[in-house]
Amino acid sequence: MFLEHFGLREQPFGVTPDPHFLYFSPSHLEAAASLLYGIQSQRGFMTLIAKPGMGKTTLLFALLEHLRGSARTAFLFQTHSDPQLFFALAYRRSGNPGPGRGYRAHAAQIE
Repeated sequence: MFLEHFGLREQPFGVTPDPHFLYFSPSHLEAAASLLYGIQSQRGFMTLIAKPGMGKTTLLFALLEHLRGSARTAFLFQTHSDPQLFFALAYRRSGNPGPGRGYRAHAAQIE
């Protein structure tokens, strides 16, 4: 229905957000620039906070695509955990061996 009505060539609403359909409004451009600056200046952890449906995940997917050839990245969506589990998962997803066997075993349990 959307394809025909709006003259689209492909379905814009998939199961996961598709960065190819991201509209860079002024606030999206500012958020993307801030995240990219934070990464380039090695600021550590950053947060992107907005109401549901505002494009946070899509923006992050676009940023991950942009960084694909120049950085090792990991998309963590299971954030309701204790710090030990969070870092274990971060190490595992980024391809690092982690600080110790306990971390790797802990992360493997939730995947």
